[in-house]
Amino acid sequence: MNKDAGKKQHFQKEQTLGKERKAQKDRKERKKLKERKESYDNPWKRIIEKLFPDFLAFFFPDVHSAINWQHAPEFLNTELPKILRDADGGNRHADKIVKVRSKQGFDAIIVVHIEIQVSHDTNFARRMYVYNSRLSETFGDNVVSLAVLADSNANWKPQVFERRCLGSELRFAFSMVKLLELKERCWDADPQGNPFAWVVRAHLDIMATRKDPRARLERMKSLYPAFYAAVIENRVILELLIFFDWVFKLPRELCEDFDKFLGTLEANVGKPYIPRFARAERGKGVQEGIQQGIQQGIQQGIQQGIQQGIQQGIQQGRQQGRQQGRQQGRQQEGAAKVQRALEKRLNGSSGNYVASLSHLSQEEIDELFDFLLDTTDIEKIKAWFASHEKLRNTQDEH
Repeated sequence: MNKDAGKKQHFQKEQTLGKERKAQKDRKERKKLKERKESYDNPWKRIIEKLFPDFLAFFFPDVHSAINWQHAPEFLNTELPKILRDADGGNRHADKIVKVRSKQGFDAIIVVHIEIQVSHDTNFARRMYVYNSRLSETFGDNVVSLAVLADSNANWKPQVFERRCLGSELRFAFSMVKLLELKERCWDADPQGNPFAWVVRAHLDIMATRKDPRARLERMKSLYPAFYAAVIENRVILELLIFFDWVFKLPRELCEDFDKFLGTLEANVGKPYIPRFARAERGKGVQEGIQQGIQQGIQQGIQQGIQQGIQQGIQQGRQQGRQQGRQQGRQQEGAAKVQRALEKRLNGSSGNYVASLSHLSQEEIDELFDFLLDTTDIEKIKAWFASHEKLRNTQDEH
């Protein structure tokens, strides 16, 4: 009897341990998926905002042709939390919301909603409908919903949300492009054409080599020479290199291999203003390089100063970035840069806002840094903090 009880107890213990191991494995998988999504989302969000007309011209030419580009697009980043805070349980933000003007008239406002989806999601079409509905309640009926499907499932192509109940029906359709279907267009494209051909090519290279870093290295060695040979504006070159650096991740030993390759290539093409990007993380180098480059360019007031400042800053930051820890170092440095930027923008009245930086996520730190680079309006900065504080309070209540 005691022997049987001991076996039963041992079996129950093994079952419990098995459940705990499975739960731990599931948590790790969810964390990896979240990190993978963030590693894709952030560079896409940045380059869409920096090269927005090119984005629409490449993926959605009909939308691009309907916009009056004499009026600058307005990115509604600071308004997203209060508009969409209840969608999908209050913990999901749309990737980009942009207010533009239509060619049909001066007062014809269009709100463009953009989603970059990097994985299969059975609720994606419904989420697109919910976001469109919320935005329509705020801005009126002229809301355009656009989806870029950057996942690896060739058969998954959501484009319509439908529901029916006892004679009531609803059908919502949105525009969609599938990156997997653009491969030939991007590889055969005119190298002087739209920069998003390079973005798509890099993204597809990453997808194809997700589990094979050495194959990724070979893809990079194929992409960079073609990119360096293209005739592209300097401002676009910088944004594309930042995107490449952010998304192309390699083990340390392969980074060294790529450094040597890129150094030889850079010497051969004779473009000294192009920085070397071979870090496994975006890290301190790129951010500090951008900041120093922009500051020098503003002080000198000429394009030459901008390029020289960017080059000097990125090269210096690259050396420092290799010595940094991965996530912890990146977050601490990001917060420090944001603090310095806040002190400059708010003229010594930044105390309360600096104190709240510790409550921000890494994604919010990155978003705030980019926001501070683009605005000097104190009221807009205060509104950014107010909207995020209100969102956190709402989430805490739930």
